[in-house]
Amino acid sequence: MVLVVEKVGDFMSLVSKYANRTYIVYQLENSDGKVEVRVVAGRIALEACLDANSQEYKKLMEWLQKNSAIKIKYAIPEELFFTR
Repeated sequence: MVLVVEKVGDFMSLVSKYANRTYIVYQLENSDGKVEVRVVAGRIALEACLDANSQEYKKLMEWLQKNSAIKIKYAIPEELFFTR
């Protein structure tokens, strides 16, 4: 179970306290100039729809890069991974 926050600033503030001790993974989905962003770090998660040109999006992407976040292509149950 993860705790999902709505605001980018809240997420970065919470996770910054232990970002160097956990994996940070994220997924991006583009749609009509907006980017749906999902980020998980430990038990804290962010789910947000941001404008691709917004300062908030740029700030989040810089933060993810600074904290060596790993971009996820997609999620699939382990038992289905080799059945494709």
